[in-house]
Amino acid sequence: MLARQGRDTAELAEPLPPAHDLPPGCSSLRRIRLEAGSLAACNSLTGLDLKSRSGADVVAIERHGAGALLPSPREPLELGDILVLLGPETALATAQDLLRAAPKATEAGEAPGP
Repeated sequence: MLARQGRDTAELAEPLPPAHDLPPGCSSLRRIRLEAGSLAACNSLTGLDLKSRSGADVVAIERHGAGALLPSPREPLELGDILVLLGPETALATAQDLLRAAPKATEAGEAPGP
């Protein structure tokens, strides 16, 4: 199931069918593709701190059609990676928003805030 390919981005954000034998409170899986402009691209799972910020766990990464990879906390994520997330629906929605957020840009000549 984790190695399915050839879906568009909208489909990848949809929840996967319910999984069996998951920990309590972790009733859903979701696949999210990292697109251009994503805050997550070139960052690591450690740098994103996704678990504490959203409550969702990254349980696999699909990369270059190679199937599911076990996520390393320090490995840089790449554009086009598909993260497989596990957690309650609210955590998955928050994680999806975080993964699709664009980095905040500082305008040229703008002084740093206090």
